[in-house]
Amino acid sequence: MKIFSVVLLAFALSAAAQSPLFAQAEPPKPGATPLAPIPPGGIRVTVRPPVDWVKRELRTGNAVTEVYICKSLACFNPSTVSVKSVPTLARHPDPRALEALAKTTLPKMILAQSASQMIMSDGKIVTKILSSKVTELAGYPAIIMETNKTGLPKPEFRAIGLIFAGPIMLIIASQSTVLADAEAHLTSFVSLITFTEGPKTPNDVPATPAVPAQKPPVTSPQNGTSL
Repeated sequence: MKIFSVVLLAFALSAAAQSPLFAQAEPPKPGATPLAPIPPGGIRVTVRPPVDWVKRELRTGNAVTEVYICKSLACFNPSTVSVKSVPTLARHPDPRALEALAKTTLPKMILAQSASQMIMSDGKIVTKILSSKVTELAGYPAIIMETNKTGLPKPEFRAIGLIFAGPIMLIIASQSTVLADAEAHLTSFVSLITFTEGPKTPNDVPATPAVPAQKPPVTSPQNGTSL
């Protein structure tokens, strides 16, 4: 089963190595070696999947995608969730830039991939965008996109969250044969992920949005009043 979208891999700069400031860790066990301190500007992400989910790892070079598969008796419909970290596109993304990414850039990439799939499958496989919006996940700026792929033996719905958490962009892709399940599993995984930030660096401040210049008031030559 294809777990991770080719489009998202391209968008997430798959050629880049996994961020050294990121650690995807399991909860520490009794007697285990303490985790190393988080460096300034860094972050540690701890993934605690729900019970009855089996973990697998997919490695591409230095990058790791963690895939969690729901056991057959734990989920009525086949479901998987993948978690991947890549270097962030911006530590403090501008809301307008995120809106353009969600409404324009990502949909174009999805549609481009869908066109390629249609050609390769003689028009049978088509990916449709159900929604794409800017939101907040785990207290960080985020984008949620939902897609549906038709022309397969079984329906394929995806709820994908892109979380801009400091130095990383965490990509959580939930896939199921039912959209409601994909949405629920995305929400569940996000609620069980812990983000622990290191000390902030002195220059870690959001950019100040440009403010349009104010036009000087126009004075009426007759009564001297400002218009």
